[in-house]
Amino acid sequence: MQKYIRLCFLPILIVMSPLTLAHDFWLAPEQFQIQAPSTVPILFKVGHKGDVEPWDLRWKRIVALRQYQQDGIIDLSTTVKPVSARNEGSANVIAQNAGTLIIGFESYHSVSELEAERFNSYASDEGLTRVIATRTSKGHMQKPGTEIYSRKAKAIIQAGDVYTDNVLKPIGHTLEIVPLTHPYKSMESDFFGVKVMYKGRPLANAKVHLVALDNAQIKEKAQQTNSQGEAEFSLPQQGKWMFVSAWAEPLENGDTAEFETYFASLTLGY
Repeated sequence: MQKYIRLCFLPILIVMSPLTLAHDFWLAPEQFQIQAPSTVPILFKVGHKGDVEPWDLRWKRIVALRQYQQDGIIDLSTTVKPVSARNEGSANVIAQNAGTLIIGFESYHSVSELEAERFNSYASDEGLTRVIATRTSKGHMQKPGTEIYSRKAKAIIQAGDVYTDNVLKPIGHTLEIVPLTHPYKSMESDFFGVKVMYKGRPLANAKVHLVALDNAQIKEKAQQTNSQGEAEFSLPQQGKWMFVSAWAEPLENGDTAEFETYFASLTLGY
């Protein structure tokens, strides 16, 4: 087993454009089901529906990129190829043995400011109930909204025909979407459940979206998590799919921003 090596960089706050913040972010492996041993390229995407582009992958934006498998954790930082004139930004998944792999990515914080109407609309669409409640109670609904935010993304890759249960366990992201059943084992129905975890605990009343990554014509679905942090969707066993969720809390010291927001995504494919 390769040892896990944490990427040690000083935290960096990056000011991003409102359009960048409004888009989903996800990990896009070249293949979700592979044979072992093999190496699979993975891309970093941002966008929504038909408007998708490469994410600006640079070292200063990466907290960690790791591969979680049944027998341990592999640091994938050495495989990262930052964006350049010839490369859109990528990394490699290393499948040495058969099993289920979870690829986990964490970004540093960025800062965003949106004018009042756009910020309120975005917070409502994402189900950021504490943001709306806080802005309402403070009389800030007509003021621009500011937040610091970071991205937490996961992709589930199946190598060979050994289905390991590590896929059902959290990997420790601040905000994380965890499958309730193994996505690549034979399922008796098309229904698929996920649990949203926030700081290690189930998160109730979080909004979860299900997006078809390879067909912009399929209507996006959304569910709110129950008291156990769970939501269930109809998930056809074909295509490439993304679950996304967001959560935000007020910052006590609002010098930099009013809120701290986390965006989480989970991708899988058949």
